Amino acid sequence: MSIWRDRRISISVTLLVVAILANSFAPRLTQTVRTRTTMTSYPAATCPAPAGGEVGRVYLANSAMKIRAVAKNSTGTQSARSTSVAVSKPLFIDGTPLTTLMNSSGNGSGAIVACTPGIVDEWFVGGSGALGSQSTIQLVNSGLSESVVDLIAYASKGALPVLSVHIPANSEKDISVDAMAPGESAVAIHAITRAGRTTTFLYDHRQKGLHSLGGDYVAPIFAPARSLVIAGGISSSSTAQVLRLAVPGTVNANVAVNVISKDGSFIPVGLDSVVVKHESVLDIALKNFQSATYFSLSISSDQPVLASLLTATSSEIGWSPASAPLEVGHPLTFNMGGNKAGYIFTGPDVSIHISWRSTAGKSGNITLRDKAFVAWAPSAPLSLLQISSDNPGTYGSAAISTSPGFSYLPLTSGSQLESASVPQSDARTISRG
Repeated sequence: MSIWRDRRISISVTLLVVAILANSFAPRLTQTVRTRTTMTSYPAATCPAPAGGEVGRVYLANSAMKIRAVAKNSTGTQSARSTSVAVSKPLFIDGTPLTTLMNSSGNGSGAIVACTPGIVDEWFVGGSGALGSQSTIQLVNSGLSESVVDLIAYASKGALPVLSVHIPANSEKDISVDAMAPGESAVAIHAITRAGRTTTFLYDHRQKGLHSLGGDYVAPIFAPARSLVIAGGISSSSTAQVLRLAVPGTVNANVAVNVISKDGSFIPVGLDSVVVKHESVLDIALKNFQSATYFSLSISSDQPVLASLLTATSSEIGWSPASAPLEVGHPLTFNMGGNKAGYIFTGPDVSIHISWRSTAGKSGNITLRDKAFVAWAPSAPLSLLQISSDNPGTYGSAAISTSPGFSYLPLTSGSQLESASVPQSDARTISRG
């Protein structure tokens, strides 16, 4: 018995020694530090397809941008190789800090819109479901899975039923506004992406018989507010102005409208106190409207509202919605595609720096300063344009002379820098002793 006991003791001692030696010679982690790294990137943007069989051209700020058509079996990107690309389908553009524009032209009208990554919750104050209107909501799903978007139309008598739209992966779907709001001349549309990656556009085209009355894209508004600025409008003896107001809340709104131009500011007759019923849309014709060629509108309300300005001639229309102010320290860069434009800025203390290059290759820069309003119309058509603001609270818009027609473009970025925090484990010291 003592022999077996001695053997057990000997085996136990041997195993203990082996364990101690193994622990002594094995690598040992002496310090682990957990950190978080912030990753930043620009999301990909999407351009719509040309509306109604018109001709589409995308203006890129850089010919090296990666692009692909949003269509079945089209998943790989390639270099654009040009800063002006003809398109017949929606276009996917790899992430870039530059703003890309798309020009849809034909039937005597022109419409320019910024290509964007898509916003989960946005409003479109424009379009019509009345006779003669061919307004279309364009839903572009550039992702590789199905997306779902809820569309809620508001009209003169309140909100209409929700339309939930499913868009297959890597495809587009068009929804006619007159199918959502039949017979309604004044509408506003709330678009909410419930799933997937969808970019929404609203194209408004008007027609009387065989005669086109023009068309334009309606840029989105991100949220209702008590104070809004429509940065750009053009006025002449051949134009008519209609202000569209929408109140999505449950309380009536009292709204006042102020016109700002190089001649000063004034409140048009009848627009010092306009009552807009809750959950409804109201069109106000600006009769006997007298202003300089370029102007802005400042809108104040006791309830959150949405607003957009329609400018119409006998053969063309343009929508200028309320927009966000220019970001200080974040220049905007556009390829204007050789279209002439007037650039309009308004704010409490305007200080704008513009660098440009014309289609003839000439470069220049200019600084615009004023207390409330300033407009600039370069004599030559521009290709590349960069705009930066010194002061907060400054709004900008471009009134673009397209070929043919005209269009409004709010001067806002087509892409916002996104950031994500990524946790990391950092093994600082690994030793054997």
